[in-house]
Amino acid sequence: MSKYSKITLCCMVIALVVAFVMPAANRTAVAGTTPQCLATGQRVDSNYTGLDVQPCPQASLADDNDNDSLQESWSDPPTRFNNALYWGYEANFFAPRLNLYRATLGNPMVASCVPSGPDVPATSNGRGVAFDPLDGNLWISRLFFFSGDAKITKIVAPLPGDTTCMELYTLFVHFNDGKPPQQPGFGALDVDDSKHIWAAGYGPVINTITGQSRNYFYQVNRRNGLIIHSCFLPAAPDQSNDSLTFARLRGVPGSGRYLLTDNGDFSAANPLLLIDVSTCHNGNQVTPVATYANPGSNPTSPHFGTGVSGIDLGLIGLLNTDTQFSFINSGTPPFAASTLLGPTLAVNGLEDVALCSFRAKLDYDGDDFCPCFN
Repeated sequence: MSKYSKITLCCMVIALVVAFVMPAANRTAVAGTTPQCLATGQRVDSNYTGLDVQPCPQASLADDNDNDSLQESWSDPPTRFNNALYWGYEANFFAPRLNLYRATLGNPMVASCVPSGPDVPATSNGRGVAFDPLDGNLWISRLFFFSGDAKITKIVAPLPGDTTCMELYTLFVHFNDGKPPQQPGFGALDVDDSKHIWAAGYGPVINTITGQSRNYFYQVNRRNGLIIHSCFLPAAPDQSNDSLTFARLRGVPGSGRYLLTDNGDFSAANPLLLIDVSTCHNGNQVTPVATYANPGSNPTSPHFGTGVSGIDLGLIGLLNTDTQFSFINSGTPPFAASTLLGPTLAVNGLEDVALCSFRAKLDYDGDDFCPCFN
């Protein structure tokens, strides 16, 4: 073998060794072909060194489906006390925590667990969480890195001293014709006054005919995962929706029953949009009945400069997090005044949040049926 051949072979061997030894994030950084994101979905555009990243969620082709189904009725749960407890689900590519906080000054964490079960493996990336008033447990959604599997899982709510929150059962979300939703990953969850679940699709999809990028909303039957109603908002191609809460409001146009969302990620440029639930059906496009400035867009607010990830409206107001800190806003539109609660102590940031409450409305008549401790 010639000296030149030996040098060439040596260089090839070194290149192969570097390729296998170099972390995946750094290999992608060198190649520069696929956008990379943190577990929260935040895009990392330049230096990935030392960061835990995966390829960002990519828009995929949508199979339009306009199937609706009948909504079953459920009686109200027994009256219980109300309090200021809430849960937040961490974003993390491995073993994300489900944390229980008290929504008071300092934002103290009072319990924490890692959801676990056949449908919640350790490789889950935490996303949606919603309080179920009928049994006091939690609905959660998670991703495999950034991909969804059309599942919503019921887990045991954590108590102080718990380390694991076990899966109780899992719903496979599907249309009447058996097909999965257009967005099989869910970025946020909430329970409405019918006790069924609202899920915000995560990772916008592109309509095959129009080329339009969309974020869908699904009302899901709590018993069998059947999609009751669905609708969508036009979305920016890189805006994955991580914010959703059901609200009963007065003084705004419409039926009085709404979904509140920022229809995107945690940018302060994303306004809060109010969708009338009565217009969300048959997979149609909806038009917001009201628009409010993002809490992070107010220069005088402690929230300034950051948007919202998880939101939930309850007796104490509009709870929201910017992944690292939690806030309470005014309990009435336009949800402008932000009060800093404190840090979330989340490893990679909180995604969705869920107050230990039930009837998220502003006239506050009746109990919130919270079964948790004071």
